[in-house]
Amino acid sequence: MTWAAENNIPTVALCDSDTDPTPISFPIPGSDDHDYPVELISFWFSTVINEGKQTRKTVDKIFEVHNSKGTVLLIISHNL
Repeated sequence: MTWAAENNIPTVALCDSDTDPTPISFPIPGSDDHDYPVELISFWFSTVINEGKQTRKTVDKIFEVHNSKGTVLLIISHNL
């Protein structure tokens, strides 16, 4: 975790109540005393990653549109 923080690499971690979440970019409160929280979060991450991979396959073109308020991504797809 220290190396990731020093190199500005975002981290995600399951943090028990006796853990210092300060060096973690995205701490997830949970218990490591049982397998269920770890299994649940692992299942959720794998589901989201797989959905993202499927969505990426359907995207035809991505355009960056710059305006006075910042950058907006415009995604054009025939499957969405």
